Amino acid sequence: MSEATIGDSSVPKQVPDSWDSFAVSYDAREGDTGDEFRQRLYDPAVESMIGDVVGATVLDAGCGNGYWAKKLVGLGAAKVIGVDSSEKLIDIARKRTEGLPVELHVADLSEDLPLESESCDLAVANMVLDYVDNLDKFISEAHRVLKPNGKIVIGIQNPYYNMIDFNMNREKYGEPIETNFGFKVPKLSFEGQAEVPVYARQLSNDYIDPMLKKGFKFEKAKEIWNTKDGKAVTHDNVNMDHPIEGPVIGMGIPEEESRVMLYEFSKEAA
Repeated sequence: MSEATIGDSSVPKQVPDSWDSFAVSYDAREGDTGDEFRQRLYDPAVESMIGDVVGATVLDAGCGNGYWAKKLVGLGAAKVIGVDSSEKLIDIARKRTEGLPVELHVADLSEDLPLESESCDLAVANMVLDYVDNLDKFISEAHRVLKPNGKIVIGIQNPYYNMIDFNMNREKYGEPIETNFGFKVPKLSFEGQAEVPVYARQLSNDYIDPMLKKGFKFEKAKEIWNTKDGKAVTHDNVNMDHPIEGPVIGMGIPEEESRVMLYEFSKEAA
């Protein structure tokens, strides 16, 4: 893992090889349907949020092994454009979506996206933005490639619980490093095969505020809980007057294991 200077801090630079090293085992776990949590709870929640995609052109940001790209075609999308930083995952996705209207690119979500402006009706970013260096750049690019009134659905780990975990287990993850892009936790292990950096960010300051400032309109939010006793809990929050000053989502009971946030924003017409 190479070093790169961001602002005044020298931090490990995320490189595609970090993700390539566990691409095969990741695909074996996720397959065509995702793991058990995704099948049972996460994917149905995303599907309910994205709504009707028949005839739509969809950006699958951080497409991984391509199972969501394939799913989107099955839901009626006319074209899916998948982008991921891992060349090996893109190779796997290409095999999975062969013969389908899916276009795939190896590209960093922190940089310019290889898409035309106002070319997509919908963008989805499933559990990937926690690992993106320059989140502001991705937000700008998502706004650029979406058509007026197009929408984006993002799924992220609830950072409130991530920060508790990171702070209580610093020997495991390493000391958080403050960078221009937020607090970067140096090590997040994937099945013992790779360690990649992950960002600990604030919902309002780092996600919601920048989306609104860029010209997105907040539509709805959902929190997904997967409790230790196996019960699935969802919290819909669709009527907040203001997503920054409104009620805080994510203050659930500490027994929960998986805590995922889903947000929907639309691109306001000029």
